[in-house]
Amino acid sequence: LKLSEAVYTKRSPLGGIPIPPKKLVNLRGIREGVRRFAFLLETCRPGSFPDAPLLAALLDLKSPILGRAALILECAHFVHRCNKGDWPEWIRSSTARQLSLMGCGGALGNRGTPSATRRMHMMQRAAGRCFYHWAHQIGDRICKLMETDGVMNSNEKSDSFNKRTDMKKRQLKLHDELEDFFDEGVVNDDSGEVCPQALLLLACLLLNEITAFLRETFQTIPRSRVSRTAAGATGWERLMSHRRWSILSNTFNAQQQPTITGSVQSITDLNLAIHRTPPI
Repeated sequence: LKLSEAVYTKRSPLGGIPIPPKKLVNLRGIREGVRRFAFLLETCRPGSFPDAPLLAALLDLKSPILGRAALILECAHFVHRCNKGDWPEWIRSSTARQLSLMGCGGALGNRGTPSATRRMHMMQRAAGRCFYHWAHQIGDRICKLMETDGVMNSNEKSDSFNKRTDMKKRQLKLHDELEDFFDEGVVNDDSGEVCPQALLLLACLLLNEITAFLRETFQTIPRSRVSRTAAGATGWERLMSHRRWSILSNTFNAQQQPTITGSVQSITDLNLAIHRTPPI
């Protein structure tokens, strides 16, 4: 009972405006959740966690605003690390382990084996594509939230001559003065899905980090190309197969072609028929 009174304390109205009851967030739970989230970011393939729709849903998810902001900041910090070349440790350690198993040294050991470097580049480019999907989903979600906010503001402007206008202004001013993200009673409502401007600003910060990664790092990652020798060999084999059929068809005369019926059924029998000695 004392704990509930400490968490949900009643506050008297100020200036005729009712102040919502105080609801303090669970900081210990948020810290543990952020640690697990950071662990998953570090151990999963870069960009594969979280999913792009899930990350965009954090903006208006039914949860404490402080927890949502912490997760978005973790994603922004992770993209910033990747942009600076600080990729997860398991990617670098796997490359180093392969080098030690191969026994490479000198210049080859410094730049890595071709297969390990190629796999690392493929993983980095895949991470860039996942980051792009993050930005795309977050941008669409921000646009929808802004459109919804614009429709609500337009409806309020139509009733601007109402007596509730002054009360609304005073209420917004009071919320700005009492803004405390450790108190859900002020920054959030009963639905728990409010997306304040500060959270939108953090989402824009994540978009900025993703844009910087795509401009500075993603364009410099070499692309995996198909070997030209394999492609040339395939084309040469195709050409030689057509050439064999053309030579084979030209060796038969016009009298023998109808018996073949367009396909080489038995070249051995045909060869015996050609070289068979005529009866005496």
